[in-house]
Amino acid sequence: MNVKLIRFVDKYVGVPICYFLYPLKLFDRKPQATQRILVIKLWALGDSVLTLPLIKALREHYPNSRIDVVVQERNKEVYTEIDYIDNVILLSKVWNINKYYDLVFDLEPYLRSSAILGLILGKMRVGFSDQDRSVLYNKSVKFRKDQHMTENYLDMLRVLGHEYDTKNLKKLQVAEKDKKVVREFLNKNKLKKFIGFCTGAAESSRDIRKWPRFAELGDILIRKGYKIVFVGSPNEREEIEEVIRNIKSKGNTINTAGKFNLKQTFFLIENCKYFISNDTGPMHIAAAQGVKTIGLFGPNTPILWAPLGEGNISIYHGKDVCPLSPCIKNDQGHMPDCINKSNRVICMKSISAEEVAKYVK
Repeated sequence: MNVKLIRFVDKYVGVPICYFLYPLKLFDRKPQATQRILVIKLWALGDSVLTLPLIKALREHYPNSRIDVVVQERNKEVYTEIDYIDNVILLSKVWNINKYYDLVFDLEPYLRSSAILGLILGKMRVGFSDQDRSVLYNKSVKFRKDQHMTENYLDMLRVLGHEYDTKNLKKLQVAEKDKKVVREFLNKNKLKKFIGFCTGAAESSRDIRKWPRFAELGDILIRKGYKIVFVGSPNEREEIEEVIRNIKSKGNTINTAGKFNLKQTFFLIENCKYFISNDTGPMHIAAAQGVKTIGLFGPNTPILWAPLGEGNISIYHGKDVCPLSPCIKNDQGHMPDCINKSNRVICMKSISAEEVAKYVK
């Protein structure tokens, strides 16, 4: 099911269902103890990475509780092999759950379907306020655009009376067999001092998050003695090849799009000296793995989505070059095409290759 269809169904079918199910809240009973906790996260790889501080905080505040996460195939690898998560459940298998959860956290910023799922599975539910689906929650927090997204998620714990603060993301876990594959690749290609590039963006962003100067930046960094390793999904391989064709020193570039599974990609990124990326999932993966990360922003604001962590950098010109920026309504899942028709994606074009290169020490 494509993104447009999912959003259409969620909006026009989900809204009436939410209000139809609202009376069921009358039968809610506050749990006597919190023995079973469910986290729902169905969308967006990078955004899933940002939920891990909350889940880690849940483990610390509820050390004896079972913590499960409901996911889709596309984001499940973020949560597997993590010792503070008991079970990762695919959405397609969720109907096999035969016992209520005492506490459910709906970490989707806008989906009605996740709120409906929470009502079906949980005695007490926490989610974002000020939306039609919010009627199904027992506790809710405001989606704030003046703080990082990790803080918005942690607010869901704070509304229950628990405090937890973090300045860093939590590391993604990779099995030794996947690390071995990546180590063999690095040794074969004699990769030691290399920089990771992510030139792609999420399918829902309509290409408006893509920075057009990666080839120029590649030439500058190769002259400084670095090799460039491109990271991407299989369907981004040809797009990356087009960028490489515009780099003069092609022998110092490697296109890994489609070569590794997701866990192996986590470890490949972890081995980069620096990682330079559009505002998309691999940027947050790099930050989580402790790699010095440079995030390139235009339609989105780094206030919400910066690569979190000490020493990481967000480059964003925003309203200095386009009065319409930021133009993505994150709490509504709305990713419009560039609304500056006279000068499309001027916000991304305004970032120069030299400006990015000066941050690579």
